[in-house]
Amino acid sequence: MNYKSILTGLLIWVCGSILLADLPGGYNMYSALFSVRDAFNNPLSGKSVKLVVRTYTIEDELHIVNLYGTTNSQGSVYLETLIPPELSESLYDMQAYVIVGDPDYSIGESSNTWTNSQNYLNPYFKIVYDLDKDLVDDNLEQQLAEKFSPVLHKHSHDEQAGLQNFENLITQGAFTLKVYNSSGTSLHTETLSAGDEDLHKWDIWHWDTYGHGSLSTGNCKLSLNDSYRYTSAPIGQRPIYYHVYRDGGYYYVQYWYYFTMDDKTGQLGGAGATWHESDWEHVTLRVVETSPGIYEPDKVNFYQHEGGETKNASACYWSSTNSTTYNGIGGYSSTNSHLHIWIGANGHASYSRYAPVYHIYNLESFATYQDRVDYSPYGYDLYFEYDYLVKLGEISESFYSQCPNSNCTLTYHRYPRSSACRSWLAFIGRCGDNETPFYVRVGHAPTMPSEGSTHEWLSFTVGNPRFGNEGIYQEFELSWVTDDYTGD
Repeated sequence: MNYKSILTGLLIWVCGSILLADLPGGYNMYSALFSVRDAFNNPLSGKSVKLVVRTYTIEDELHIVNLYGTTNSQGSVYLETLIPPELSESLYDMQAYVIVGDPDYSIGESSNTWTNSQNYLNPYFKIVYDLDKDLVDDNLEQQLAEKFSPVLHKHSHDEQAGLQNFENLITQGAFTLKVYNSSGTSLHTETLSAGDEDLHKWDIWHWDTYGHGSLSTGNCKLSLNDSYRYTSAPIGQRPIYYHVYRDGGYYYVQYWYYFTMDDKTGQLGGAGATWHESDWEHVTLRVVETSPGIYEPDKVNFYQHEGGETKNASACYWSSTNSTTYNGIGGYSSTNSHLHIWIGANGHASYSRYAPVYHIYNLESFATYQDRVDYSPYGYDLYFEYDYLVKLGEISESFYSQCPNSNCTLTYHRYPRSSACRSWLAFIGRCGDNETPFYVRVGHAPTMPSEGSTHEWLSFTVGNPRFGNEGIYQEFELSWVTDDYTGD
């Protein structure tokens, strides 16, 4: 039967709606108008789509019709079918699909792709360039990272002159991998070289590449060789790392920076000072798409030790470029979009300008631990400069974790999600030694950015204004104090 002749004169297209005249003989028509777009809302042509229509027959059996099409220059295609009454007593469901056709791309968003109650659909698909498989367009991630790329203000007490390059240290043999069992007995020691895939490797039976071997009770640590402490990457090789993810209605843009040593022994007369290797620190911007293609931050989390502080974006300091200067800093605007961050000396906690700093006091030993931050342009006016942005990518584990801010379910860490992701990010363990436990607090070297609750890799706590930092032992008194020393 020629269904096209039956349809002649029955369809009238008006403003995107289909008006149906009475269909002869009890025929039912099922249809869908597809719209396929890229991450920036541009139409995508030549994309294959599929519509599956399933109906119950009068004998209560399932009848299935598969329809195929290709999008036009407007990124749309219309599919329809007429089903005679003996095959279409009632609708079971209709479902729309788009065939991506390229492993570098994913379906980032979709809507109105299924119904069991009506005879038409208007399915929408957003196809994104997605090498790291996080369903956010990689080009958009880079665009956001560049738009807000920060200025990092440095303190004159910092013993490390500049940022380090973590992956370069691995290839230079700067790290020793140490594996222990649950009793603390050393199981394996290995100097890493060119292959960062050796992280978590003991041997093929006990330990696989990313820690999924039979030695599940093991503990790992990356010990930075002493000669690399306090070192900086050469000019031209200094990265700042970024990580972008989407949760609910927000995008989250994180900036991570790596230091080889956290050392306050030269401050405060050495009293109550702390030190350990390999410190990662970061800030996170919560970003809203205020209109199509326009992305603006509404809140910023500055992370400090075991927690941090939430600031409204309007209360932070911004500039029109990420040039290392105080000139022109002020409130946020579409042309003033680069965040300024002030970093604590040798501890690397991150602050907004003029924010009170972290201070703890040992009630038993009378020792003090306090951040020092230079907020003034009239002191030493120093910066941690970087040469380029590096995307961290995403990591996964063999189970699923609920994202804290919405009903989204995201895979979590332990192995790189794709070859486009930094494989060392999946390391399970401490990424530095803590040879000298300090007597202000019992502590340990930090973990990778993707591991540990204080890092908030896939979460964003809105403080009022602070969050975390409450887990202080009874013998300590925590306060937030003004650091008003110009240059200290």
